[in-house]
Amino acid sequence: ANEVYDTTTAATITGSPTITPLANDAVSLGGTASASFVDKNAGVAKPVALAGLTLSGADAGNYTLGLTSSVSADITRRALAVSGVTAANKVYDATTAATLAGAPTASPLAGDVVTVAGTPLASFADKNVGVAKPVSVSGFSFGGADGGNYTAVQPTGLAADITRRTLLLNGLVASDKVYDATTAVAVAGSPSVAALAQDAVSLNGVFSASFADKNAGVAKPVVLSGLTLSGADAGNYTLGLTGSLSATITPYALALSGITVPDKVYDATAVGAVAGAPVVTPLPGDDVAVSGTGIAIFDSKNVGEAKPVAISG
Repeated sequence: ANEVYDTTTAATITGSPTITPLANDAVSLGGTASASFVDKNAGVAKPVALAGLTLSGADAGNYTLGLTSSVSADITRRALAVSGVTAANKVYDATTAATLAGAPTASPLAGDVVTVAGTPLASFADKNVGVAKPVSVSGFSFGGADGGNYTAVQPTGLAADITRRTLLLNGLVASDKVYDATTAVAVAGSPSVAALAQDAVSLNGVFSASFADKNAGVAKPVVLSGLTLSGADAGNYTLGLTGSLSATITPYALALSGITVPDKVYDATAVGAVAGAPVVTPLPGDDVAVSGTGIAIFDSKNVGEAKPVAISG
């Protein structure tokens, strides 16, 4: 009988053995038959060796009992599962390609030496975004001394997520400005997006733009709104309305008033005194106070009238 590989040479036989000697010869068959394959390995029409049978009778000495080659059977490969791998999540890339993680392993029958080989190929059922999407695997095979006796059962039950790809806006330029106590920003150009090759994605709506806050800063993100994505593949993308544009808000120059520098008698230094209460007038709604200690420095230490004075501090 054919059998599935089981690491042994044991064979199963059925039926009643007979022999056919030449005419009129007295030869009979005795004993109990046992059978074994010539080796344990998988193969087609493998010879089976018989044992336990003998010839007897007046003419038995003229014959040799053929215990091999009259019987053969198949040893088919044993199915062996590949395990130890998982499917990795990915960002949408318009393909069904999936990536495997982990170290593939297999557990052959006791005593066998089997290694996992091959070039695995993993793929999602479709390219689209989704959670716990089934992943199919092919390409694993077996090596090692006993690898040829097994058929690789590819990993099953794998799943992973495809998350949306962020599409940043192209074609827009934001202008720097001087602080004006608002988040308003001037943006020029026509917005567009570049989806992955062959994807049907278009941009809809009328955009508006603003800084995330009103405060002065360098390369401040500009937030866009009013735009949406449409098209057959739009569901695989998220429109990035922040991150593609930035501009700088420079501080507003605020004049200081309310102070004077009194005249002084020559004292061989350029240092002067600051008098009065310093005040500023910020833009409406802003809360600004003057702090620090004022320092007055004449343009030189020498005597003179209406000498220029620099204020700091």
